[in-house]
Amino acid sequence: MDELTRIAAGLAGKRVVMTGASGFIGRRLLQVLGGAGVAPVVLIRDRRAASRLRDLGAIAVICDLGRGQIPSQALRGAEVLIHLAYDMRASGTENLRAGAELFTQAEAAQVGRIVHLSSVVVYDDWPEGPIAEDSPRWGAGGSGYRQAKIGLERRLCEGSLPSVILQPTIVYGPGSALWTDAPIAALERGGVVLPDPPGWAPLVHVDDVVQAIIRAALLPDPGCGRTFLISGADPVDWASYLRGLSRRIGRGEVRLERMTPPPPALDRAAPLSIAARISRLGRRLVGRRAFEHLAAGLRRLRPASGPVRPDSGTLRLYMASPQVSIAAARNQLGYRPLVDLDRGLGTIAR
Repeated sequence: MDELTRIAAGLAGKRVVMTGASGFIGRRLLQVLGGAGVAPVVLIRDRRAASRLRDLGAIAVICDLGRGQIPSQALRGAEVLIHLAYDMRASGTENLRAGAELFTQAEAAQVGRIVHLSSVVVYDDWPEGPIAEDSPRWGAGGSGYRQAKIGLERRLCEGSLPSVILQPTIVYGPGSALWTDAPIAALERGGVVLPDPPGWAPLVHVDDVVQAIIRAALLPDPGCGRTFLISGADPVDWASYLRGLSRRIGRGEVRLERMTPPPPALDRAAPLSIAARISRLGRRLVGRRAFEHLAAGLRRLRPASGPVRPDSGTLRLYMASPQVSIAAARNQLGYRPLVDLDRGLGTIAR
C-alpha cells in the first residue's frame, strides 16, 4: 500500500461527496479513494463523464451545480463534502453563485464538514511574497477567478459548518492543462522563451494536493474556515521545470532572454473570452474528455512556429519569486510533500 492509499484508508466507511471529479485533481483523488476502498458520491453534470466515474467505483449523481440542481438526498448523511469544481468556461460570478448555493444546501443537510479547494491567488501580494496564512488577502480587484475564490472563502468563514480551505500554488502533473499540457505543446511546436533570470516556480504535484485534501477531510475539530497553504517542498526555477519537461519528451528548446517587466495588471475582471465560450459549448455538445482529445489533436497539427513567448500575465509569474510558507500545513495538518520535481516529471513521462 502506497502512502496516499494508506492516508485515504482513514476515510473508509465514511460517506464522502465530491464535486469536480472529472477534473484532473478530482480524477486523481478518485483513483486514490478507490484504491483505499472509498466509493464517494460525485456530483457531475456530464452524463458521459458520469459513466466513466462509475467505472472507477464512484456513485455518480447527475446534477448541474451552476443551476443549483442538487438533489437533497445526495448530501443527506454526508460526513465530508469535498468541493473541487470550478468551471473555467463560466464567469467568476457564475462559479461563486454555484459554490455558495452548494454550501447553503450542505448546511441544510447538516453535512459533517466541507473541504474546499481555493487558491493562493486570494493573497494580495501574489505572485510575490512572502506569503503565509496571516498575509493580507481578499483585497479588491483581480480576475473573476480570484474574486470567486475570495467569495467562497468568505462564505465558508461566515458559515455554520466545520470547513477547511486549501490554497494550493502551481499544481502540475499528468492532466494539468495549464501547467503541464500547455508547456509540453509549446515545446513540441518549437520551444519556450523565458525571462533571464527566470523566477522561482512554486510547484506542487497533484498527488500532494490530493494528500492535503484527504488530510483536511480527517482533521479533528477544524472549526469554520481553517486555512492552509499547500505547495511543494523545494521550489525550482521555471527554466529547470520546463527543461525537465523537454528532456522527458525529447524535444523543445528553452531559451532565456532579457525581458522588460509587464505593466501592472488591470484591476478588473476580464470578460469570458470567445475561446472560452467555444470551449464551454464544445464540452457540452460532445463531452469534456472527447473535446479535450480533439483540441489536443488540433494543437499537434499546428506547424512549428518557433519558441513561444509568454503573454503579460504569464511573464509576470515567470519573473516573480514567491516565497510561500507551508509551515501551518506541516505542523497542523500533518502534510509532508511526497513528490519532488524528478519524481513528478517521471509521472508525466509515464
